[in-house]
Amino acid sequence: MNTRIEIKEVEDMQLVAMTVKGFDKVAAAYEKLVKWAAPNGLLELAKTKMVTIYHDSARDTQHDKVRISACVLVDQEVTNTDDFEQIVFKPHRCIIAPMEIGLQEFEQAWKSLFIWMQENDYQKSDANPFEVYHNNYQEHPEKKCIVDFCIPID
Repeated sequence: MNTRIEIKEVEDMQLVAMTVKGFDKVAAAYEKLVKWAAPNGLLELAKTKMVTIYHDSARDTQHDKVRISACVLVDQEVTNTDDFEQIVFKPHRCIIAPMEIGLQEFEQAWKSLFIWMQENDYQKSDANPFEVYHNNYQEHPEKKCIVDFCIPID
């Protein structure tokens, strides 16, 4: 794994989220979230962050049953969230691995990060692992994501 892993405190995140079951539903959830967020003034490109939260382990759960939340980070209370929920996500202390990778590399990145966690004697907390995206991969010249892989730890 080619990254510099850090242990950091992560502040609470106010999110607007849409939870789906199955990896194949995530893109549609983000599309719906973006279509809602844009006219509500929540997509300032310079500072907008998208977050994916994994409620189940893909190692232990069938891929079409994994619960995943597609989220947009907001800095204010929002209204008109009929199809979405507002949550405050509290990951606290996390292993953070910033990477610039293609979508096909995500599974291996997660596997490597969990191996690193075990080899370094950290224990996952009750909070769910998540990703924070720093770009729109479709606008990247190599179609890569600039993303932080995060595992909350005790």
